[in-house]
Formats: sequence, structure tokens, C-alpha cells
Amino acid sequence: GHRGQVPQATGRGGAARGGGGGPVCVGGPGTIDEDSDGFTNDDELAAGTDPCNGGSQPNDWDGD
Repeated sequence: GHRGQVPQATGRGGAARGGGGGPVCVGGPGTIDEDSDGFTNDDELAAGTDPCNGGSQPNDWDGD
């Protein structure tokens, strides 16, 4: 009666995580601000920060 324990829910958890229905951050170039941190993707890519992570921001706050 232990057959039910063999298939772990690993694949299922991954699918549920990605299937939230929200927008997927592409992180590509452009003037959009995908992580809503006030910097465009272009700014973040130029600065080497992650355009998909609001906690990863360029140091240059005045945008020049």
C-alpha cells in the first residue's frame, strides 16, 4: 500500500509556481519597467542590474 508515496509532487509544484497567471518578466531591452522599481529595462541592462528584480537597482538614482 505504499505505491502512492513513490511519485513525489516535485513536477507539480514547479508547474503551480509558474502557472500563477501573472505576467512573466522577459528582462529584454526596452523602455518598460518590468520590476516596477523606477528604472527601465534599458537602464537596468546598461547598469548590469536585473530588470526582473525590484531589489536589483542601478546606483544612479538621478537617471543620468
